Amino acid sequence: MDKLNTESSTGKDKYPKSDHIEKGSDGWLSPQGNYYKVGTEEHDESASYLITNSLEVRRLASIKITDWAEKDKYQSRNDREKLEQLGYILIRGEILSSNDASNFTPQQLEKISEANIRIVSAFEGSKEYSSRELLARINKIRSRLSKNLSHQIYYDGYDNAGTETSNSIKEFLSDPLHSVIKTFNIYKAYENGTSPEVPTEIFSILSEGFSEQMDISVGRHDFTFRVINLGHGEKMWIQRKKYWHDGQSYAMISWDVEDNLSMFVADDFSIIDKLDKIIFSRGTGKNEVPKITLSSKDGYFSSIINRLVTS
Repeated sequence: MDKLNTESSTGKDKYPKSDHIEKGSDGWLSPQGNYYKVGTEEHDESASYLITNSLEVRRLASIKITDWAEKDKYQSRNDREKLEQLGYILIRGEILSSNDASNFTPQQLEKISEANIRIVSAFEGSKEYSSRELLARINKIRSRLSKNLSHQIYYDGYDNAGTETSNSIKEFLSDPLHSVIKTFNIYKAYENGTSPEVPTEIFSILSEGFSEQMDISVGRHDFTFRVINLGHGEKMWIQRKKYWHDGQSYAMISWDVEDNLSMFVADDFSIIDKLDKIIFSRGTGKNEVPKITLSSKDGYFSSIINRLVTS
């Protein structure tokens, strides 16, 4: 029989939920921005308690852990790793050292900012990030997407496509740094008698103020990366991935292009690893050579590519 859920009405929860981070304390911060204060030596114990008892944890697991591979991976981990897989952050005092840079949910960034917690990357010599500046940009993007893409989206040959695209945008709005907007190049959005291409419109909103662009073509995949300098050495990457269908898949024809758009804060090490997989592992033929186009020959992307090929 399952134990009672911690979010009961008894008021006797071992690790009660709070709407703010207590200054200088340790605790678990959920993706929804709820804070569970714990003792400095209770990190593992509290993780086990929340995994077993928290209704919030159970709900999140039912949403995020869906396919069998994810379930097997989830079940094989210890309770602390399970919370981290679900997006929980372990707060330890006034400095947060993170392997994930500042790719947190807007709610987490808001609570971290309110508590004046410094986010320091675990890579690149402990570089510090600004949660306030990142949150301000994210909120601006969310506002523009909500306003500019509230009109109808449709696809003549696939009745559910407009709904799926709208749902994808809504999911992205709730967690922009962990979600992907999925759409097709033949979707059209109508407003004031015009019909802009939806993925291009979204990409422009996400990457407003970008400093450089890099395009990579390999196989039936076309990648476009744009970089935004956020200050304090912090960079946001905006990615557009096109996949050109060959007409063999169900409900797809040869000129359909699937578009995936996403954004994330990244350090050079994780980006080099990502580009290595794209450039050297995605070809569909032995003699296929990726084509790389840089908007600046001596810029940031150039330095990243040089580090990749010489590593």
